[in-house]
Amino acid sequence: MTHCQYQSDTGTIDLMVSDDWEDVKDESGKDAKPVPGIGDEANIDAMGLRVRKGTHGMEINASGPSGDYSGAAADAQDELSTKFEIKTAKALVDRL
Repeated sequence: MTHCQYQSDTGTIDLMVSDDWEDVKDESGKDAKPVPGIGDEANIDAMGLRVRKGTHGMEINASGPSGDYSGAAADAQDELSTKFEIKTAKALVDRL
């Protein structure tokens, strides 16, 4: 498994890639929801987005700048993170 983390003052992206989907799939929580249109299989939950293509898998977790978020600000941050995780997965899935 390969693990990379990219940080800036606007947020963090954490990316794990494995040639064994089972390594990545095991990170899925019980509340994971399917995400159609990415790879052969994809699901997302609070811990990030997991994508399978063939026997390979990747997990992406994006977060905004450090801080305490609540209410509408927390919801907006979660929505932005989800959008970025999906955009990143679509850009990388063909490289798996």
